[in-house]
Amino acid sequence: MSTSQRSEGMNALSKIFLDSHTSAYKFVIQFEKIVSSRYKKEDEEEFKMKDGEATLWTLDPIEERAREVYTKKVFADFRDQLKVLTGYRFVEVEKNTFKVFSIEKPSISKQRIYSYIVIVDKDEDIVSCNCKMFEFAGILCAHALKVMHFIGIHYISKKYILKRWTKEAKSGTVLDSVGIVAVGESSNNQAQWLQAVSLQCQKFIYETTKNYKAYTMGTEKLKSIIEELSTINQEPESQKGSKSDLNPSHQQIFISQTSHVNANSEKQIVKDPPQSQCKGKGKPQRLKPPAEKNAKKSRTCANCQKKGHNIKTCKELPKNVANFVLDSSDSYKESKGTS
Repeated sequence: MSTSQRSEGMNALSKIFLDSHTSAYKFVIQFEKIVSSRYKKEDEEEFKMKDGEATLWTLDPIEERAREVYTKKVFADFRDQLKVLTGYRFVEVEKNTFKVFSIEKPSISKQRIYSYIVIVDKDEDIVSCNCKMFEFAGILCAHALKVMHFIGIHYISKKYILKRWTKEAKSGTVLDSVGIVAVGESSNNQAQWLQAVSLQCQKFIYETTKNYKAYTMGTEKLKSIIEELSTINQEPESQKGSKSDLNPSHQQIFISQTSHVNANSEKQIVKDPPQSQCKGKGKPQRLKPPAEKNAKKSRTCANCQKKGHNIKTCKELPKNVANFVLDSSDSYKESKGTS
């Protein structure tokens, strides 16, 4: 992903929750919603990744290895490259250098032939293509895979498997003393809490159901833990522990529209910055109820000042004057149409 693609993706997501008239207080709330939605989306993708295995297109060991390490979405892109390589052929230009180009189709009279240069070093496990797909997308291209099949490389080197595309991309996160992901005390960390506790519950169920002794001990301790947690959740907020008891790296500062920040024993009020009107965008309008939107504006007569009719249909106006008004309006319309 390029830098421009990343920024465009962030802008598209932020426009859903934020605009130019969002205050600082609302920005903090909406930002927490954005982070929570990303955690939820990540959990959904992880569930889809762990739910079954992707189907293989060939019996190639490279494809089997890619299915083991890559996520389902990245593996689908890698499998597409294996399909594309069937439409290429190559010639060896010099030692460890190959020229890969597309196969001509007899049914197409005018066809543009694309060619690529692939350099391979089997001893050093180096494969390089001038299409630069690995540098841009992070997976090997069809041209490199075509040459790898020819020279007998039926595996993917570790240097060409990026961790961010693998199933173990989230491994290596900071763990706390209990051995779970270290998270702070914040409303947007509930998704992280749920994920961390779910992993520990899965391990607990697996170890508890191995034999009867482990089952009895596990159920007894589980009951005592549930009772302790229920008593903690019923305590007032003042007795549950303040954020000063947390690790300093987990402490967070929440700034709202009426927050008071103590700095050097002096109270400071954090206010919203002045709003600036964006060019080409109108001011925010008041939300009107459906009854107000559907209400029709009644006409007011210019003669009697009553509503429900105009001067042309006014009954209080003499007939000669009414005919004069109608004739003058018709002549005005005709003159406007001819001009």
